[in-house]
Amino acid sequence: MEQEIVLTSLRELQAVRGRFPEGAEAVPEERALVPLVAGSGPEDLEALAREARSALEGLASLLARDGEQRRRAEESLARWRDAGAGAVRLRRVAAELREGAERAAALSGSARGAPSRRRAAARAPPAP
Repeated sequence: MEQEIVLTSLRELQAVRGRFPEGAEAVPEERALVPLVAGSGPEDLEALAREARSALEGLASLLARDGEQRRRAEESLARWRDAGAGAVRLRRVAAELREGAERAAALSGSARGAPSRRRAAARAPPAP
């Protein structure tokens, strides 16, 4: 039977210590939350320190990659927002051009005389 135990202090650990028999089977290294140390000699402690340094370097590398990916994502988002703002500006310019073309066409239609209408039509931008 397995029972989950959540410990939040060393005092709680001391209280449940008796539940675990002395000489109990060690946790397999692949399931251990921390590196296992076989002994307490200087070589064992040095091996633990190497393991801790390696884990720290791995974490630092992971943080650096995460920071780089975050920076690229922020840049992409800024470019996307700029493109959206540019599209809005282009729509406004296109609407203004259409309005100008419509006014020019209306003015060319109201021009007096054939030569004036031809000149106005030649200067008016083509309708979209």
